[in-house]
Amino acid sequence: MYMEIPKGYVLSSGVAKDFVLKIHKNIYGKKQAGRVWNDYLVAKLKKIGFVQSRINPCIFTRGKTLYALYTDNSILASPSEKEINKIMEDMQAIGLGITDEGDVKNFPGVKIEKKVSPDGQPTIHLTQPHLINSTLKDLVQLDHETTSSKPTPMSSSRILFRHSGSKPFDGHFHYRSVIGRLEYLLACSRPELAYFVHQCARFLSDPKVEHGKAITWIGKYVLASYQRQGHHHDVQ
Repeated sequence: MYMEIPKGYVLSSGVAKDFVLKIHKNIYGKKQAGRVWNDYLVAKLKKIGFVQSRINPCIFTRGKTLYALYTDNSILASPSEKEINKIMEDMQAIGLGITDEGDVKNFPGVKIEKKVSPDGQPTIHLTQPHLINSTLKDLVQLDHETTSSKPTPMSSSRILFRHSGSKPFDGHFHYRSVIGRLEYLLACSRPELAYFVHQCARFLSDPKVEHGKAITWIGKYVLASYQRQGHHHDVQ
């Protein structure tokens, strides 16, 4: 990266405007900083044997070990604790100042729980309680004690289209905001919502009453499944 010479700095020879400074280290806050950091980290990981996924550039593998990266947070997952310890040693040896936070419980908004299924098999559950709570609070008419649950994300007999002759959605919740939250939810932990949320997202520019009801239906389904997992939701 290069930067202009700060005002007031006098060169021993030449005119300041004819020169620039070459930065030897990354500077936090620069627009290029994120890219420089990513290039640096990827090069280090490849140096100790990690292979970057061609499908998802945030995923790296080394043997049976998977490394998931989110900015400067990451997860190491492996069937071998010995291999994880060896990788930690390798990372520290090449100058990566990493810290071991122990067994993962939360990772950018996602709660990670290890459980045992009824047949004795270990399972991993991914949930987003904070995101779900904030979404349900946007849908203020959904109360965990009085709201009827929905077994499916959408009515099988109702097809969404423009509904040009219907009344506009009254805006008793922020349509765009709820869609955005549901999009993030389905991308991280609730993929079964994808089709239904995308159907509602088609009408962001001019939502009608029917579209608002469809979003509410999805909310009732999410609330019901959330309760089955033993969570509690308080509407404020």
